[in-house]
Amino acid sequence: SLALASYYSYNLNHLTTRDLTGFITETPNFKIYDSVGNLNWEENGITYRSLGLSDPNPLAFLKRLYDGQFQDLNNSLNIRYTIFPGLYLKADIGYNLVYGNEVSKTPGASIDKYSTGLPYSYFALSDQKNWIIEPQIEYRKQLKEDKIELLIGNTLLGNINNSLTSTGTNYTNDLLLGSIGGAGNVTTSNTYSLYHYIAMFARINLIHREKYIFNLSGSRDGSSRYGRNRQFAEFGSLGAAWIFSKEHYSQRIPALSFGQ
Repeated sequence: SLALASYYSYNLNHLTTRDLTGFITETPNFKIYDSVGNLNWEENGITYRSLGLSDPNPLAFLKRLYDGQFQDLNNSLNIRYTIFPGLYLKADIGYNLVYGNEVSKTPGASIDKYSTGLPYSYFALSDQKNWIIEPQIEYRKQLKEDKIELLIGNTLLGNINNSLTSTGTNYTNDLLLGSIGGAGNVTTSNTYSLYHYIAMFARINLIHREKYIFNLSGSRDGSSRYGRNRQFAEFGSLGAAWIFSKEHYSQRIPALSFGQ
């Protein structure tokens, strides 16, 4: 059998950069606009900033424009093949891509005119790639009173994250806020991370009379997050279980539906 699934989403966001409900407890009688309809920053010659108010006019955030574009692509492939009854070959393959492009503009009309601040913009690009491949081979055999299950598999996983952020300040014209080249000063930062993981694993289950279970598993894992000469390690486990609710005397207890 073969199953392929693909999912794509696109999100365009123009929300404000600040939740305005946070201002509902502010003083209610501040003048929001001045006499000519601009945002107001003072009353009777006393600036709101001199009173210790950092964001005295909440409507300033409505003039600060935000544009966020996000894309998400998710693909998966599942393969199942029966070599012969009891022996199965399967593989799970996945790939995911997330991309983001953000621009936040703070024009002069949204800045307290009694401050020394100038218009500024924030730009961000980000992309994240993830992929995984998991091939497995499984064997099942039903004997008279025993059931044997054997699984051997491999996991390959990769992750890449990359982001670039830039802040442009000291714009002289609000019309230039969408261009990083129009800023008087520019600061830029970049982050990049790469992760790889690989594992080989095997597991064997023996079930006797559907109530005695024995399990043995082991794996060898490798990760790029560990230092050189320490990236690989072996792990193993041994387990046993007894499903006592399968015993005849347990079945005579109505209050007991399952016990292990």
